Amino acid sequence: MTTPRWGCCCVTFDSHILVMGGYSSDPYNQDGKGIFLASAEMLILQQDLPEPPALIPFPIDSSKINLTRQERIVALQDWMTQIQLRKAVYENQVGVAQNREENYCAHQTRIADEEIAKLKNKIAFYESERLIYRENKDSRIAMMESMAKPWFDAVQQQLEDAQDQVDSLTARLDRKLSSSSLQSRSSSNVVAQQQQRQQQKHRRRKKLAEECPDDLMCPITLELMVDPVIALDGHTYERSAIERVFAATPRGHMPRSPVTGANLPSYNLIPNVAIRRQCREYQN
Repeated sequence: MTTPRWGCCCVTFDSHILVMGGYSSDPYNQDGKGIFLASAEMLILQQDLPEPPALIPFPIDSSKINLTRQERIVALQDWMTQIQLRKAVYENQVGVAQNREENYCAHQTRIADEEIAKLKNKIAFYESERLIYRENKDSRIAMMESMAKPWFDAVQQQLEDAQDQVDSLTARLDRKLSSSSLQSRSSSNVVAQQQQRQQQKHRRRKKLAEECPDDLMCPITLELMVDPVIALDGHTYERSAIERVFAATPRGHMPRSPVTGANLPSYNLIPNVAIRRQCREYQN
């Protein structure tokens, strides 16, 4: 370490030094660069690499030319001994530093591998959670469809029953009108003709309704459409029927789709020219 440290406790950890409490750099912090550490705080410092020792000057120079041969030999041997000692110390320091760096690198690599393994486990966990969410979504959708189907069937049955009642009441009304019209002989033929035409028209309409394709039948009146229009829910209705639905909508509320039950964004209606052509061809 090139910078002096003062601490209550110092521990060497691989290539780092752990200092707990005390001061660093300057015990009195007079130079303004010191770091004061509380007793519960820690400062981790990286150890400096060992520096090469200073070279010892060669013992034989021009100032010692008067030495005898034996004195020169002794001086050279002492100089070689000191050089070899410093060399051995420096080699030991280098070896220790290398081992320390290798241990520290292995330690950090082990920590990184552990973190990578934890991340892989988290990824696997979230992948399994995603699969579970998808399976739950499919099962919930199937459950909603199974719950909605009986309701739609019941509503369709109620609509059919209501249409049968309407047909029955219409027939009774026609019979009542026909019986009252017999009171006047002069108008009996006219009333009979009107009644016959109405019955024929009713039978024809009923036959058309029974044999009418679903694409040409209004989902509200269940009859062949005359003026088909497209609402913003994507379904085609008889204009007069869907306009009655719009008129029955309370003020300040958006109308609901008779088919899906969802709110319609506006009252706009678009003529369905293709369906109108098919309805006329089917009627003719």
